Amino acid sequence: MGQLTFQYPSGDCANGIVPNSANGCVASLAYSIRQMYPAIWSENTRVRICGYLCVGSLKNLDATYKWIWAATFQCVSKPNIGSATLSGGSKGPDATMEAAITNWIVASSLTGNFKAEEFKC
Repeated sequence: MGQLTFQYPSGDCANGIVPNSANGCVASLAYSIRQMYPAIWSENTRVRICGYLCVGSLKNLDATYKWIWAATFQCVSKPNIGSATLSGGSKGPDATMEAAITNWIVASSLTGNFKAEEFKC
């Protein structure tokens, strides 16, 4: 399965990103980005979003038979990196990747390096 088309969440992002919030536009953007490669994120998975090259990495840190997932996400032309490490229960690979993307969006928007509209193409 290859890369799917990025779907900009117009409704949730009508008013842009709310500072210090992982809800609304941020959550919808993170979900839409993760959905571009459903179930096949791995190390150094490259995605193009509106001309921006972004890289996500997801790996399993299986320690003592507990599933521990670590993920990072960044866009090459943006200085921030989002990361997340989650373990067990419902916090599987999809949730971990989405958390890393969310952290990148929040960090990048707080530093003025990203606006939701940049991914509207």
